[in-house]
Amino acid sequence: MNVYRVRRPCPQLELHSRLHCHHRPISTAKDWNKDWNDDKEFVRRVAKTLKLPNHQDVLDQISPHLSPSHVPRIISKYGLDVRVALWFFRWSARLNGFHHTLDSYITLIHKLVRAGMFSDAKSLISQCTTGAGSDSALFQEKLLEGEGGPFLAAVPDLLIRVYVEGGKVSEATEVYNRIISQGIKLNVLSCNGLMAALLQSFRPAEVEGIYSGMLGIGVRPSRHTLNIMINCLCIQGKLKEADRLFREMDSKGFEPDVVSYNSLLNGFCKMGMLKEARVLLAEMVEMGALPSQATYNILICGYCRVGRVNEALAVRKLMVRNNVLPNNVTYNTLISGLCKEGRAREAFALRDEMTHWRFLPNTVTYNSLINGLFESGNSVEAFKQYDEMVNKGVELNQATYSILIKGLCKEGKMDAANRFVRKMLERGFGPRAVVCNTLIDGYCKIGNMVDAFRVLDEMVRSGLSVDVCTYSVIINRLCKEGKLDQADRLFRKLLDKGLVLDEVVYSTLIDAHFKADDDKGALKLWNEMAQKNILPNVGTYSAFINGLCKGGFTKMARTVLNEMLERGLIPSSPIFNMVIRRYCKDGNLEKAFELHNQMVENSFELDSSTYSVLINGLSMEGMVDKAAKLFHMLVNKGAPVDDTIYNTLINSHCRKGDVEAALKLFSEMEVKGIKSGVVTYNALISGFCNVGKIEEAYRLIYRMIENGIALNSITYEILMRGHCKTGGREEALKLHCKFSTEGLEPNLNVYNILIERLCKEGDMQKAKSLFREMLERGLSPNHMTHTALINGQCMEQKMNLKGKVTHFNEAREMVSVPGTTSNQEIKAGSNNLVSTSQGRQHGKVNGYLCQSHQCR
Repeated sequence: MNVYRVRRPCPQLELHSRLHCHHRPISTAKDWNKDWNDDKEFVRRVAKTLKLPNHQDVLDQISPHLSPSHVPRIISKYGLDVRVALWFFRWSARLNGFHHTLDSYITLIHKLVRAGMFSDAKSLISQCTTGAGSDSALFQEKLLEGEGGPFLAAVPDLLIRVYVEGGKVSEATEVYNRIISQGIKLNVLSCNGLMAALLQSFRPAEVEGIYSGMLGIGVRPSRHTLNIMINCLCIQGKLKEADRLFREMDSKGFEPDVVSYNSLLNGFCKMGMLKEARVLLAEMVEMGALPSQATYNILICGYCRVGRVNEALAVRKLMVRNNVLPNNVTYNTLISGLCKEGRAREAFALRDEMTHWRFLPNTVTYNSLINGLFESGNSVEAFKQYDEMVNKGVELNQATYSILIKGLCKEGKMDAANRFVRKMLERGFGPRAVVCNTLIDGYCKIGNMVDAFRVLDEMVRSGLSVDVCTYSVIINRLCKEGKLDQADRLFRKLLDKGLVLDEVVYSTLIDAHFKADDDKGALKLWNEMAQKNILPNVGTYSAFINGLCKGGFTKMARTVLNEMLERGLIPSSPIFNMVIRRYCKDGNLEKAFELHNQMVENSFELDSSTYSVLINGLSMEGMVDKAAKLFHMLVNKGAPVDDTIYNTLINSHCRKGDVEAALKLFSEMEVKGIKSGVVTYNALISGFCNVGKIEEAYRLIYRMIENGIALNSITYEILMRGHCKTGGREEALKLHCKFSTEGLEPNLNVYNILIERLCKEGDMQKAKSLFREMLERGLSPNHMTHTALINGQCMEQKMNLKGKVTHFNEAREMVSVPGTTSNQEIKAGSNNLVSTSQGRQHGKVNGYLCQSHQCR
């Protein structure tokens, strides 16, 4: 509702004017002959004629003598009625070749505003600011000068609204700042419109400036103003300030409405503060503000964003229970969340339910399903959905084609991917950098760098932006193929060219350096990011924390995790699990559980892996009973306990030698319908082998085969270790032969187990034969291998000290052979060798070793 009062004409005065006019003689064009050249008199006569009832007949006769310069003077003088002035303006605009000047527009706009005819004034302002060939800046300057009377606050109000509605937000802001600087109050509606437009243009800092300016000149904010500000603060991640303003609404005379609650809820959900979101929802209901469809959708989206799809589904049930029907947004969000979790069957069930409620699956629905199916490796079903889309006439957008092309590239089907690129172009969708990047990545994956660079050249020729994303794809592929030196060279070359590389590229390289055991290189890249003010994203933090944990930099990993939380980023469960696992590995269970409690307090999702890590940590510290207690606490709470947690506890009992307790858990899994796999069986087989019950282990093997579970290399390794432990050397060697027949590759552990057993039994010929076989397979012997061989030689030949060192030096020669033992492994072997020496021999061995190292 506009705050400006409309001044209406007095009916008595209007009647008097008309009666008085009828007593005057009607002038004709003939009476004007003497006035054609008297400009001032001409303007006076036209204005006077406009007051007569039959003025149009006269005006039609004199129109050839009317010029644009006459109009503003005619409109502004002689008390001409505003409606007549508007009629005259429109009438003259229709004359052949007649064009109004800016002065005419401005004079009439001011007259209309004074009369409270804001709609007509706004229409004229719009013509001046959006019309072809209009000089908007000049018009704005003249309009705000306030010609013809005192400055009118309504004029800039209307100008701001016209600019906002026309998408000219910067011009509207300029007007606002100019008027505010003069201390003139603007209409709160105009301020709200400008704030909303700035927020929509992602200019939150300017929104805050508008709000401060309003308060500074005494403009009282409305509820809508406060809602915009709450939303603005939430978008910037300023949740404390947003919550404070929300709480202050009562003191400002407004009760929070559904929009107020939804804005703050959205802020909490986007920052992963789901506990706070739930509390706010409860408060909303308590205060009588009924949650809307948008309220529930915000919560569902928040849960899906952090992978808590089950809780999102629970919100949908609550929604229906409270008689709020889900809409397309609800279903599409849930379907997308389920697909990302690989739960395609449930996603399709929701799609069917959606149809039942007469919500037709749209492009977004199908895109989510197709993408989810590709991600889970089910391309056949993905293309069935694509065919269904086509047959049902559902619109295929550019995102649809991008998903199909990405899915095909992921499977290495580059010819098919290119066919869809051509279809996309035929549909009128232009080539996009993201599609080209997908193709480049696809070619890189299959090792076809020629075609990858061909696409890169085509991008350049087509004028597409070869940006950091394009090079990121190539650097990522080089890193995955272990070509870190090439990736580093390309990275430095791009920096030298002045290209600003983003956090994605740094994440890729940091991860690759950590995987290559180059902790120093990874730390250098991290520090470089900080120096260049490149903010890490969740992926960067994940790669860095993972590398720090694997490298044993636990304290630094925790510091980086805290930094991530302070920035408002939402760590996924795997990131927390990395740090918890590292604490457990360090034996620092107190810190591990402290971090677990922090996850619970802040409503971060705890998955089965989190508890599996904690149970394993307790077990490794010999606290199997406490691990079992934690397990039963989870079961009693009704928490989802899956095979990962069962396997961890079964393995813990088996390591302790309590096979009976492990079997009890195994039976419990079967009763609950939790599928046991090769990991479960391997843990139990290992438990039986450790206590010397080989026959029981083989019963489990037969049971595995009956259940269709294939034995893997770890199964054979466990059995071989069991046979070697109980002296069953021949059975162990037979199992070694089974590796080839089963199509399995024996690993270094398998060879070490057999070589150590053969050496202990004095069969050095067979041990050395296995050692050579191991080298032929490209496996690098470690210190355990050399220790076993050296000790075997000693036992067989009672080798003197010089002979031991000779074998050690032969082992060292392999360091120069690519892909074989490292210096560190040889040194470890030497330590084991030294530890076997006793008495006087200890010093001699050390002497020989020292001389050998000095020769090098």
